[in-house]
Amino acid sequence: MSSSRFFEALCLKLILAASALIIGCQAFAESASEDEKGRNLPAWTIMAYIDGDNNLEKQLIFNLLEMEQAKPDGIEIIVFMDRSGGRWKGHGGWSGARIYRVRKNADLPPEQIASDV
Repeated sequence: MSSSRFFEALCLKLILAASALIIGCQAFAESASEDEKGRNLPAWTIMAYIDGDNNLEKQLIFNLLEMEQAKPDGIEIIVFMDRSGGRWKGHGGWSGARIYRVRKNADLPPEQIASDV
């Protein structure tokens, strides 16, 4: 198996595992608590680091878009995303690192990022 096929398979497995975790956590979303100011706190916070300084840069953006489509209520998802910006020019072709607070994408086209930077 070539190294690029290995990494593609590994990334697919990680995406599937993260998706299963998000879906599994949905059952616990109703148990969210409040802080001292009465604000609702999420039942779970999931943090993900996604590195796209390689040939998977395009899939990096698609992974974020999939998280927006699948995000259940009551779950906080924070994504630290790093890309080179030199391989794929989609979504502005930005380079460096960004931190996204994932938001459910219900109003925008599915190919447009709805999450806050």
